[in-house]
Amino acid sequence: MSALKQIDLNEAPCPIDEAALSGLNHSSPGDAALIAGQLPLQQRAILCQFCYEKAHLFELALRIASTLDLPTLTTVFGKGAPVVFEQSRDIASTLAEVNRRALFDAPAP
Repeated sequence: MSALKQIDLNEAPCPIDEAALSGLNHSSPGDAALIAGQLPLQQRAILCQFCYEKAHLFELALRIASTLDLPTLTTVFGKGAPVVFEQSRDIASTLAEVNRRALFDAPAP
């Protein structure tokens, strides 16, 4: 019988309780920004980065980023912060562009 191997994904741990993250993710867009806005700036920025790196949490990342200023985003995202900052200022356009790219980049059936 072979032993199960543990795979280390080198993934950063979620900076908030996973139940809180789930609740945040399932809240309305406006509520997500309000709830995230109650977190300390640095924790919020780290949570934003955590979500930004996951496709299923991308919109939540943008909602969180919309509550942060560029200097705070820079502490976590570094040189990529201006991109995240701009994306979060027009979330609808950003999501439309991401969806458009996904549609055109998808392999033909």
